[in-house]
Amino acid sequence: SGTYSVTLSGSNGCTATTSVQVFQDTNVPTVSISPSSATLTCANPTVTLTANGVGQYRWSTGATSQTISVGSSGTYSVTVSSGNGCFATSSIQVQQDNSVPTVSISPSSATLTCANPSATLTANGTGTYLWSTGATSQTINVTLANAYSVTLTAGNGCTAVASAQVFQNNNAATVSINPSSTTLTCTNPSATLAAVGTGTYLWSTGETSQSISVNTM
Repeated sequence: SGTYSVTLSGSNGCTATTSVQVFQDTNVPTVSISPSSATLTCANPTVTLTANGVGQYRWSTGATSQTISVGSSGTYSVTVSSGNGCFATSSIQVQQDNSVPTVSISPSSATLTCANPSATLTANGTGTYLWSTGATSQTINVTLANAYSVTLTAGNGCTAVASAQVFQNNNAATVSINPSSTTLTCTNPSATLAAVGTGTYLWSTGETSQSISVNTM
């Protein structure tokens, strides 16, 4: 840049002079990308990248808009060209976290009985819980035979599902006494009564054996 002049001398020895001012504009534009870092997740599968700078934009994807939306991990760059032909480039690394959490239910199966009419199911895993019953706690208490499931959502929005089967056994025990009736007499002052059935016994006398002896005393 500067002032340049030229002097022309004619054949008659006369001269003429003219000058020109040469300026210089090599200012390089500035450019950055917002956000400065990004991670794609199950909850946020895309991210919008915005170029900050004045000029014409050209992304590594071929887009020429100021903003682009990306759904894949990788390095993205943008070049801004100013009116003087100078340019600047900025880039960003987009990460991806689609790791799926693990979840299980303890116990994996349970049986409701007359002695145990309810069962506690516990979800094992890190995240937030949503049971098929609508509950959001880590543990639930159930009283009906059914298939129960829980959905675990991790911090990245990815989910996993586990299920457990709850059965029910409320079949009443069958019991009889042998003999079904008896008569104590002077000749037979005692009788043995035997319980017929599978399980534990409790007689009206307080005894817990399968058979008892009764007498007239």
